[in-house]
Amino acid sequence: MPFGHQKAILGIAISATLVEAAPGAGSLFTNVPTKQTNKPTHKLRSIHHTLEASPVLSKELLALCNWCADYYHYPLGDTCQLALPAILRKPVSMPKNKQLFWVLNSAGAATLDASLVRAPKQQKALVLFKQLKKINQNQLQQHDINAATIKALHTKKLLDKQEFSEVFSP
Repeated sequence: MPFGHQKAILGIAISATLVEAAPGAGSLFTNVPTKQTNKPTHKLRSIHHTLEASPVLSKELLALCNWCADYYHYPLGDTCQLALPAILRKPVSMPKNKQLFWVLNSAGAATLDASLVRAPKQQKALVLFKQLKKINQNQLQQHDINAATIKALHTKKLLDKQEFSEVFSP
């Protein structure tokens, strides 16, 4: 959410409503439903980015936070932040959807299948890698290729490990 003229802050949106902004400005998501406020739309803050697509707090936990905020006369936003795990409260870049891929390198592509006759599981994995080029952990499990086989091919420098992650910087 924008705070002041330049600064953006990280916060928790309890609810959001699509409201029409000034003519020509399009629409924006605001964290305060228009029925609960008397403020004009140009005074409402818009949500620029979301870290999580799904709610971080369950309905039950949000109800508990709401009760605690009312009972202890404490701001709801601060109460909700205290209910989050510590890693979600840190204002640092957070990796999302980190995924590990095993990729066939040039040495692996040049290796003949016959050279792995005494290692049939490695031979089967190498044939699969020649077909698919890169494979993630789920695909390895689907094809019954275990970690020891992948480790052996990696030790022989036939496979490379690559990690891909989507990163959000607040």
